[in-house]
Amino acid sequence: MADHDAVLAAIDAAYAARQRGDKKALATHFAPGATFRVVGRSDVMGFDVGPVDALGAINELIDLFTFHEMERLHAAVSDHTAFVHLRIDVSARGGERDVTEICDIWTLDDDLKTVSLVEFADTASMAQMAASAATG
Repeated sequence: MADHDAVLAAIDAAYAARQRGDKKALATHFAPGATFRVVGRSDVMGFDVGPVDALGAINELIDLFTFHEMERLHAAVSDHTAFVHLRIDVSARGGERDVTEICDIWTLDDDLKTVSLVEFADTASMAQMAASAATG
């Protein structure tokens, strides 16, 4: 059974790397073959929502979206799985900032490396921000 605090520490470190846009540091938190999925429709989002290669997808999202501030609102941990609810201040390619909330489901291995990340987000806002950034 994984330690609650150790699971959250691993996830918090990954979020910190994500907020900094530090792709190299973020990669250290993922196991080989890890997957990522945004719960939503590809035709609305404008990209493959997955499941896809976690690092490839997240690196593309880092290039598109900047997380200016993040606040963990709630977290629940059960063994190697964590549900994390966040409030983020985000912008797309330097565009207008917006505050939104996401919920991530993290599945970690015995070494506390991410093997799966599923993200529930306001996909309509994400798509609108991405479209505005592309035309702006």
